[in-house]
Amino acid sequence: ISPGVQTAALRALATIDRLRARPTLVAAMGWPSYGHSVALAAMSQLAPLADGRDLDRLWQATSPGRPQHLRRGAVSALAIYGVRSEAARDNIRSHLEGLLQSDNRKMRDAAAQALSALGDPASRPALLAAAGRESNPRRSQSLRKAAKELTGKTPADRRLKALEQAVADLQRGGHHDGKGEHKGDGGKDGHGDRGKDGAKDGAKDGAKDGAKDGAKPKPSRGSD
Repeated sequence: ISPGVQTAALRALATIDRLRARPTLVAAMGWPSYGHSVALAAMSQLAPLADGRDLDRLWQATSPGRPQHLRRGAVSALAIYGVRSEAARDNIRSHLEGLLQSDNRKMRDAAAQALSALGDPASRPALLAAAGRESNPRRSQSLRKAAKELTGKTPADRRLKALEQAVADLQRGGHHDGKGEHKGDGGKDGHGDRGKDGAKDGAKDGAKDGAKDGAKPKPSRGSD
């Protein structure tokens, strides 16, 4: 019954044999846990397989209306998938670029971090455009720096480590969200963290970001 033990078990199963552990990892994406720690761990261990059967599953987890904490983890997991799968990388990059236009600041941050780790120089225009939209000079400068550093030459293992660290940070944050995790949009299992993200961000993200996200091309199930 301990999410910490479940998370450790999922990581251990993936270490032993990630492919054989896949059915359990898929199932664990739906297990309720405080801070969504179990689902986040399942996604981060599932994504490196880059199995075509899982692309839509990870993609949909980034959709508006899902718990914000989980969405940000799914963004990182989707980028992990993209690092591993050249066939799906362009679609994933395009989707993440669309999330840079989210009205939710934390979603924009997650998308920018994922694009940096994805390492595709084709994302430079989108990152620079996002920098131009930012009213905070520090955040704008950070986006411009990320665009400048996109060379496509960063080793894949380093990019994967950065994304896995992002998911781990979300897991740790979930354990300290306090009341925010229980008062979001997710109901009895505490599947929302808009209390932490702010009601304003959550409402805007649900109302406005949906149209932008929905306009992005959907991946083909047979893309891999």
